[in-house]
Amino acid sequence: MTRVIIAGVQGRMGEAIKKYVINKGVEFDGFDLITDSEKDSKTIDNFAFKAGDVIVDFSSIDGVLINSNIAKERKIPYLTGVTGLPQGTVEYLKKLSEEIPIFYDSNMSVGIHILSGLLKKLADEISDYDVEIVETHHIHKKDSPSGTALKLFDAINKNSNFTVKYGRHGFEPKKKDEITLHSIRLGGVFGEHQIRVGDQFEEISLSHRAFSRDVFAKGAVDAALWLVNQNNGFYTMSNFLENRI
Repeated sequence: MTRVIIAGVQGRMGEAIKKYVINKGVEFDGFDLITDSEKDSKTIDNFAFKAGDVIVDFSSIDGVLINSNIAKERKIPYLTGVTGLPQGTVEYLKKLSEEIPIFYDSNMSVGIHILSGLLKKLADEISDYDVEIVETHHIHKKDSPSGTALKLFDAINKNSNFTVKYGRHGFEPKKKDEITLHSIRLGGVFGEHQIRVGDQFEEISLSHRAFSRDVFAKGAVDAALWLVNQNNGFYTMSNFLENRI
């Protein structure tokens, strides 16, 4: 049986992943990042877990570099869904994927990737329309706009017809080739994304709403179980879903 190691097990996503793997009957262990300043028997070289087949990491931006290196040292696959990663960190993961299987995506929901696929197909048809993207998350989310909103923008902008604007204020009118990403932080919202496309005559609206973190936990764990059977390389949800189809 595949043994999943959960990095950031005490975080919000860590708890959701733990719940899902228990319900799925998957063996697991977990840890939270221990810094050098903490007086604890755990160190980077001696976590609570002894062995595992794949690391699933939703800890933090700083944790990604440390935990991916643990995976490298142990020669096991590594999956992360930490959002807001600097491009340099993403490039580092791609380089690391020459040595172990690496999986990174800003959203582990199947529904979001269906929506992204639809937007790519519609991109040619809506290039002359006005487009706005609105994302809503809980008040604890640190990165704005969300990685998912950026993913949806990239799907619409596959032909580079648009420029991106973050929020709107002042007296400048909307430009024709401009997509604005609006970020709302509200209570405990798990994740909502809306794409509004229109002109002076009509509007098309596409949206996705996550009812709980369980949808992201399910996607992450299912992808991790798939990842353990893959060769070294850099994978995303698109690769995982293509394989399922």
